[in-house]
Amino acid sequence: MRKRILGIALATAVAGVGMAFAALPASATDSTARQSQEAVHAQHVTKGSTTITIDAATSKATKAAGLRIISSYRHARTDVIELPVIGVPKDGKIEHLGGVAIIGKTEVVTLTRLAVDTKRGVVTARVNLSPKAVDVFKIGASTQAGATLTLTATAAATLNTKLGVKVFTDASAFAYANVVLR
Repeated sequence: MRKRILGIALATAVAGVGMAFAALPASATDSTARQSQEAVHAQHVTKGSTTITIDAATSKATKAAGLRIISSYRHARTDVIELPVIGVPKDGKIEHLGGVAIIGKTEVVTLTRLAVDTKRGVVTARVNLSPKAVDVFKIGASTQAGATLTLTATAAATLNTKLGVKVFTDASAFAYANVVLR
C-alpha cells in the first residue's frame, strides 16, 4: 500500500513538473532541458577538461571595446574558461559542454558545443545556437600557455559585425587551449 501511495505521489509530482514546463515558452523549456542535460553529462560522462586562457592582448582590446568574454558553462570573472570534455576523443574530435559567450553592449554571441577537430587542426562551434557547427578557431603552435587558437577570417568578421566592433582579427592569438583527457 505504501509503495502504491509513493508511486501515485511521484506520478503526480512528475505530471505537475510537466505542466509547469508546458506553461513556459518553448525557448525557456528548451534552454532548461538543455542545461539539465549538460549538468547530468558533466557529472557522469566527462572525459577530462579543456582550459582556455584568453590572450592578454585580446583581453585588453575586448575590455577597451566594452566587451566581456565569459564561459557559457560556468560563469567566471577571469580570462580563463574551463570546459568539460565529453564524447569519445579517440574519434579525432574532442567535444565540450558549454562554450564561450562574448557580451557586447547590446548583443551577445555564443560559441557552443566546441569541438577540437584534431585531423583538420580547427575548433568548430555552433554560433548563437545555430544547428550547424562552423570552424571558428585555427589551432596553431604550442606555447607554454597552450595551443594557440586564432579566429578564422569568417569568425573574426562575424564577431566584429554582430558586436559592432573592429577588435577581432584572424592574424593574432585569441586564446590558448590546454586539453587534459582522462
